[in-house]
Amino acid sequence: MTTPTIPATLEFLWPVIEALRVLGGSACIGEINDAIVESQGFTDDHMAVLNKRGRPYIYYRADWDRSRLKWIGAVDNSVRGVWGRSIPACAGEPGMMRRRW
Repeated sequence: MTTPTIPATLEFLWPVIEALRVLGGSACIGEINDAIVESQGFTDDHMAVLNKRGRPYIYYRADWDRSRLKWIGAVDNSVRGVWGRSIPACAGEPGMMRRRW
């Protein structure tokens, strides 16, 4: 069995925004991660690729990109564990988020 390719950091910027849109604008981390896994079509093989702490790399990279989105003001988490879109510009196109970095 070959190890599936895990998308690179920054490849989760748009999926995080899309997940928040689909989930009504705000959601907890688990809901966001589940929406990303579903929308991007990640398989059990993808989820079996773990980081050093035993967390799926998919979640790890989505966590970092969610934080990057916070740094640029696209999302916020005013309540611990709950994230939401903070600016309407997040309704743009996927390439827009990538160009910010």
